[in-house]
Amino acid sequence: MAVRFVKIQHYRNEYLHVSQVEVLTFDGKNIALGKKATQSSVYSHSKNPIAERAVDGNTETDWNRGNLTHTNQEKSWLLIDLGQNYPFQSIHRINVYNRTDCCNERLEEAVLYLLDDHEKELFSNVLCGAMIPQAIYVNKIENVKVRKVKIEHIRSEYLHVSQVEVLTFDGKNIALGKKATQSSVYSHSKNPIAERAVDGNTETDWNRGNLTHTNQEKSWLLIDLEQEYLFKDINKIITYNRSDGCNERLSGAILQIISSDNFVIWHSTFNSRPFAQVKVVNDKLFKLKLSSSVSNSALGDTSSPSQVDPFQAFQNAQYRQFQEFLQLQFQQFRELNGQNQGLDQNLQFQNPQFQLPSQYGNYSNQENIDPYFR
Repeated sequence: MAVRFVKIQHYRNEYLHVSQVEVLTFDGKNIALGKKATQSSVYSHSKNPIAERAVDGNTETDWNRGNLTHTNQEKSWLLIDLGQNYPFQSIHRINVYNRTDCCNERLEEAVLYLLDDHEKELFSNVLCGAMIPQAIYVNKIENVKVRKVKIEHIRSEYLHVSQVEVLTFDGKNIALGKKATQSSVYSHSKNPIAERAVDGNTETDWNRGNLTHTNQEKSWLLIDLEQEYLFKDINKIITYNRSDGCNERLSGAILQIISSDNFVIWHSTFNSRPFAQVKVVNDKLFKLKLSSSVSNSALGDTSSPSQVDPFQAFQNAQYRQFQEFLQLQFQQFRELNGQNQGLDQNLQFQNPQFQLPSQYGNYSNQENIDPYFR
């Protein structure tokens, strides 16, 4: 698989404006820098917000400084031609710098694509409207170092939560007692400061005095985990919403995981449900690795049907069916997670607790194979 184009596409009528799109290989080279860029239209303005600004190397995100692209309000798009084909596995991440002086919400739900030289999709990821840059990991996100968790509104709204728990696979809440800040503190005798989100108290009734609360603005809550954690070690984030009323205020807010170099690397959107909302970041499937190929030596000589060991041929068929099963489960996990962050799909078994469904039989003993597959 080879990548030739990078595209950002809106599927609703919306302006599209970005400061910079960086396509980084594993050696840190930005292969989009100075390449050909086009967009669906150019917004008429003295700042001349042409597509080439997305690849000029300038990451200034304030519109007033004259460094952003800008289209008209339409099903807008930005297309970057990398000038040659690059192996898919050589691309590490894509950094997208959103506008920050205002209107950052316009990027919400735009889709980032990697395309081949026939403009066929190889990879896609839905962007969020966060103000800080977003890093979309195409390959090897698991070892990215994480430092912060943020909840951010992209519209003017109060933000109040009871608790935010960031849980690792061993059940430890790594947010407990850590430094928390918010965009403002609502003036009230209950003193709804940010620290209440990490004090361990999951009481969700405002009248009990345990919630955070901001003013009505593009509000945010930021938790500094105070040390680095690997992305792959974070299992889920549980956010306790207000339950006595006004729970709808959390709807549409964006939950973000932020890397040590201050990029959003994972995000999910809240609904209005009261009480706790659980966002799975990684589950056990993330830790499974399944080899995408089987050597001929393991299957017998497949060049001639008469030389193929029947049981080995069966194993091959059974393997393919299990591979399809696992890929389906993996896709369902990603869809439920609301993410397509380029997780490593060259999977291999690393979890001895994982049990095959019974229909996949037992490879170690031919007698134990499900008769349906004989």
